[in-house]
Amino acid sequence: MRILVFFILEESKSYNFSNLTFEVPKELRTAIKQYLNYFPDYVELSKGKSIQFETRSHKDGVTIEMSNNENIEELNEYFNEYLGFVKTNIDSISPQIETVIDEPQKELFILELKQQVNHLKQQVEFKNFQVKFLEEQVADYHNLLKLERTNPNPILINALSNSHSNSSLDSNIEVMANLRVEIPQLQKAILSTLSNLPENSPKLLQEELKNIDNELMEQGKIESPSDVNQTPLKRIKRLFDHISDENSDLNIIVKGSKKLKDSLQDLGKTYNKIAQWTGMPNIPDLFLNI
Repeated sequence: MRILVFFILEESKSYNFSNLTFEVPKELRTAIKQYLNYFPDYVELSKGKSIQFETRSHKDGVTIEMSNNENIEELNEYFNEYLGFVKTNIDSISPQIETVIDEPQKELFILELKQQVNHLKQQVEFKNFQVKFLEEQVADYHNLLKLERTNPNPILINALSNSHSNSSLDSNIEVMANLRVEIPQLQKAILSTLSNLPENSPKLLQEELKNIDNELMEQGKIESPSDVNQTPLKRIKRLFDHISDENSDLNIIVKGSKKLKDSLQDLGKTYNKIAQWTGMPNIPDLFLNI
């Protein structure tokens, strides 16, 4: 299946556009549209410029629409820079920031940019996983038909066993789909928690959240629950263990900030979704009502 977006096919080194239409498979349309939708924010935060840039989904893919007043040449340069991040290693992403922003804002901006890139990559990987699975199924059926043609005797198939096998495969695919959706959500929850930390938060807490984010960014391709890196999950569980201690400084800080409390509750709920598929212990619901 062809996806006419240069940063996936790598058929082109750059794109020139005023209004563009990308032919995108339905399964990837939402992910690609989400990535393109972040482009105006990227330009505003890194270049200090506000642009009119909209994306629309339709039956064939995604269309980009812009105002005729935009500086197309300059916007092309920004657009190609932005698309180039998809072909860059996550750890090597370093946007050209032409505005004056303080260090915490810069770090949060880069974290969010990395999450946008990572989410798109994971969705593309998931689509490739689905295609690979279907190809393997077709190959199995093909081999079965070959066997039937070369063997005149009836081939007895245990329907119950086959049904159980298909059910197990369906279950595994569902788990994989859920993991590929929830891992990016966990990254977003970490980013939200970082951005809502009060000024009096311990430096160790900030560093721990950044470590979790970095480890989630390093998550490789997920083809089974065992591929999920459990280190950041263990850090999150330990963090909630500390927060649940009524006498801890963290507990006092969290209770004093509604935004931080809400972010941590979202983080804990997302963690619990992943924990059920990876064998990690759950965070008790009582602890989530901080």
